[in-house]
Amino acid sequence: MRKLHTFDSPDRAHRFRDVLEVAGIASEVETDEEGAELWVEDDRDLERAEAELKAFLEDPDQDRFQNAGRAAERARRKRAREDTAGRRRVVDARTAAVGRSARAGGVGMATLVLIAVCLMTFGLLYLTGRNAYPQALFIQEFENEFGLPLPHRPFLADVRQGQVWRLFTPMFLHFGMLHLIFNMWWLKELGTMIETRESLGRLVLLVAVSAGISNLAQYAWAGPNFGGMSGVVYALLGYIWAKSRFEPGSHLALARETLMIMMIWLFVCMIPGFMNIANAAHVAGLVSGGLLGWVGAGGWRRWGRPRLGG
Repeated sequence: MRKLHTFDSPDRAHRFRDVLEVAGIASEVETDEEGAELWVEDDRDLERAEAELKAFLEDPDQDRFQNAGRAAERARRKRAREDTAGRRRVVDARTAAVGRSARAGGVGMATLVLIAVCLMTFGLLYLTGRNAYPQALFIQEFENEFGLPLPHRPFLADVRQGQVWRLFTPMFLHFGMLHLIFNMWWLKELGTMIETRESLGRLVLLVAVSAGISNLAQYAWAGPNFGGMSGVVYALLGYIWAKSRFEPGSHLALARETLMIMMIWLFVCMIPGFMNIANAAHVAGLVSGGLLGWVGAGGWRRWGRPRLGG
């Protein structure tokens, strides 16, 4: 997106925007105290837009400029009809994908695998009577085979020795039935939405990145004795919220009640003495997921677009 010109009045900027609309050039007008800036959306249209601007500035009273408003309105209505038809085709395709997921039990494939691994880990290592999970699944070993604490170790000592899986495996550890049920329920809802409405690969990437970030944050904040999928769950929440906010056509959406419940729980868990919660993982997951959604929706373009001379 490139800035083409700064007009001294919004009316002139919008008149010229109509001229560009008739020429098939998409543009935006941004007003401020100094005037109105006109931006061309596609750099490939910049040369044609500059030619139209030169003609407009030289003689804005030409007939074709005077009549551009009505022609632009017709062009906008036509494009709106085409966009509506295109969105309908996309929605139909995505609805079919969601329908296939529902017929398979309402859970996406990657989501189902993540849930299954968490359930198996919980069942095999907790319900069978083990008092503790094997140290190999934590981000860093902190107890010996007798359950005694190890002396202080360097930051990420095991990861730096090549045990990179430790950055991710804490998400499979759960320390109670309610902990497990809460995380699996929201993983099913949020993970399946992303997987069926975007792609399996997108969900896997989100889970991997957010797990690493939230686990590192919690480890840096409170040490290695933690686990759970909640950092990832909050990342999925943040991602869906950001995509729905900055890319309304993404077909990702959160019910207001869902967002409210999750945010209330986030702050309740921060109450001093309220359970032993990995709050740093929650916050880091939410922030990282929101940033990934913002980037995926193209929110960075409005910050990073270069400006040409006015």
